[in-house]
Amino acid sequence: MSKRAKKTMEAYNLLCEKPYRATQLESLLGVSQRSTYRILQDLKALGLAVPTPICGHRWGYFFTYMRDSFIFYRSFQRSIQHLEASEQLEVYHAIIAYALDQVEPELTRYSQAVWEAIKPQIAANQRKYEAGLRGGKPKANHDLTIPEPSPNLMYNDNVNDNEKENEKDNENAQRFDLFWTTYPRKTDKARAKRSFLRLTKTEQELAVSNIQRLYSETPAQFVPHPSTYLNGKRWEDQAIQRNPNFVTPTDETDTLPTFR
Repeated sequence: MSKRAKKTMEAYNLLCEKPYRATQLESLLGVSQRSTYRILQDLKALGLAVPTPICGHRWGYFFTYMRDSFIFYRSFQRSIQHLEASEQLEVYHAIIAYALDQVEPELTRYSQAVWEAIKPQIAANQRKYEAGLRGGKPKANHDLTIPEPSPNLMYNDNVNDNEKENEKDNENAQRFDLFWTTYPRKTDKARAKRSFLRLTKTEQELAVSNIQRLYSETPAQFVPHPSTYLNGKRWEDQAIQRNPNFVTPTDETDTLPTFR
């Protein structure tokens, strides 16, 4: 293998870990600026690297390896559907940029809340994709003799169940933290958490995603307590449009009756 090919493979392995600027790769690879440019051209020609603009970054472009596709889950759509149209578009663009090019989005408040619920799944899929690029699961060797495991190392159903339960608890805790951060009225957090944990995963997601639709224009003192919102499944309520005076006259010419 030529020196250039070795350096190209080395650059590829670095880009599998995280994005780098060309100047950073030049330093890490220990080659000249011209050699770095040629290596990046080789990776781009193979479809393994692409220059990616980083929002608000004064150095302009990072290089990362390129993906052609990603998985979009129905749960993403459920989380996004109650946002305003402009915010929905904002989150859709964030999903595409992060899933394909690992670009971190800059979002507004409610879009950011929904994005934080979606991002972990995309990141998990990205780790699987990177593992596949590095070779993935080793191929089976039919000539290999696999010894019987020691009795002390045998599969334990109880341990596996505990791991699944711990994973579920962590996911519930993350969703509640997102709910508490987003909900405009912070009252009796302990009671709210108990109510939140009694909900199914789908109900928890709906409880979070509908907050903006219902209370984005409502003063905090008129927002129900968090536990009331959760126990009453208030995310199913219809949003009420109010003017600043909370009263809409039926006719501007109406006058109050006069009593003598």
